[in-house]
Amino acid sequence: MACSSNSSNGMRTCWVNNQVLIILFMLLSCAVVTLAAPPDDTEARKSLIKFKESLTNDSALNDWNVSISLCSGNDSNWNGLLCLNDVFYGLRLESMGLKGMINMEVLAELPTLRSISVMNNDFEGPMPDIKKLGGIVGGSLRGLFLSNNRFSGEISDDAFVGMLSLRRLLLSHNEFIGKIPNSLAKLPKLADLLLDDNQFDGQLPDFASKDLRTVNLANNRFQGPIPPSLQDIFAGSFSGEFLVSRGPFRYFFRGCLGLSSDVFLCFNLAVTVDSSGESRNFIRALLASRSLRGALWFVGDLVLSGFHSSAPPRV
Repeated sequence: MACSSNSSNGMRTCWVNNQVLIILFMLLSCAVVTLAAPPDDTEARKSLIKFKESLTNDSALNDWNVSISLCSGNDSNWNGLLCLNDVFYGLRLESMGLKGMINMEVLAELPTLRSISVMNNDFEGPMPDIKKLGGIVGGSLRGLFLSNNRFSGEISDDAFVGMLSLRRLLLSHNEFIGKIPNSLAKLPKLADLLLDDNQFDGQLPDFASKDLRTVNLANNRFQGPIPPSLQDIFAGSFSGEFLVSRGPFRYFFRGCLGLSSDVFLCFNLAVTVDSSGESRNFIRALLASRSLRGALWFVGDLVLSGFHSSAPPRV
């Protein structure tokens, strides 16, 4: 800023104004540098290294190095991590042959964690104690993916307490038994639930979430009526084995055929086998349109001639 006044007061005012402008420029520069600097992930790195120590057969994670930052923009510098804008937000440790323990207490030290996937590995034993994620991480977790492992046993009724943001839960192809936990049924934002190919039993609970869009409960041992919250979900998800305590055995099969990008035809086939081996079959078909959000049901009975078996063939 040029100073044109020859008076001492004018020169002094001009000098003060120049100093103010310089200070403002320096503060603005510092602010820009601060905004551009990536977040400090030192503590997260240490926690992830501790988490790795609870795993075995972990050669796929050999590039995990506490001296290397987790993220560069949307790219991860560590195998199996998910990043967005230099911030780590998820674990995708899929198809790595991992074994050992999923240390939820350590994962609770990661406040930005929003998704955990260990699908297609060799984990076994009881369901990981996700309650140990605590209020901050547990309440913010949006996706938990444990499918295609060998987890087994009952899931405690309070396993999902406090997980108010959980939208996607995939537990398919494990060895879980028992009833669906009440805390799972009460999840307020659940959208996708896959429990197929386990050994869950009992009556299906009514689900609290109004956002349910995908549910697969196939190949379990549920019995009783389909609850109101699930009656509008794709009917094929209820295929599997619904065992009853008395009367004929019933086996459910499903199929789905896309007639176009908008219209699809799905069906359920219920095979009832009586004590003599005679079978009677009940077919329910669903013709639906995604855009019209409507469906037309066709229901009928037929008998497959010549089919005598104590159990129908698996499909």
